[in-house]
Amino acid sequence: MKYIHLIIFVLFLNSLSTNAQQPDTMPVYPGCEQTDQQMSCFKEHLLTFITENFDSSLLDKIETNKQVSMLINFVIDDNGKLSDIDIKSGYNFLNKEMNRVLQMLPVIKPAEKDGYPIPIQYELPVIFEGKLNNKKMNNDKKN
Repeated sequence: MKYIHLIIFVLFLNSLSTNAQQPDTMPVYPGCEQTDQQMSCFKEHLLTFITENFDSSLLDKIETNKQVSMLINFVIDDNGKLSDIDIKSGYNFLNKEMNRVLQMLPVIKPAEKDGYPIPIQYELPVIFEGKLNNKKMNNDKKN
């Protein structure tokens, strides 16, 4: 049985506004407006969106059991759209696919400072694990 692991750590290490001001309110993902836990809701919805839309068949191109780290930097601009997307993984095809997925994200309510929308920068680490194949799994069972 072949299976693929896609592990995404939705840990925003940096959420700094691009104009050096700390926001009064953080961005709000659509559907998270009515919750007290908007940042948790934001992370959960972002994780779900990426997981559902990322073409995981591309992970077949990664060596068996190899772990690949991806670092994504982006800005949620004052219109609630993603901009300045920078993706680094060492695999161009994964970078392109992640960019495609991020471009599909819905408009997000932007961060605000003094009642005005402001851009804010995020850093998102992602870890992919390569496939495990039948041959290795069968050999492990025999030993």
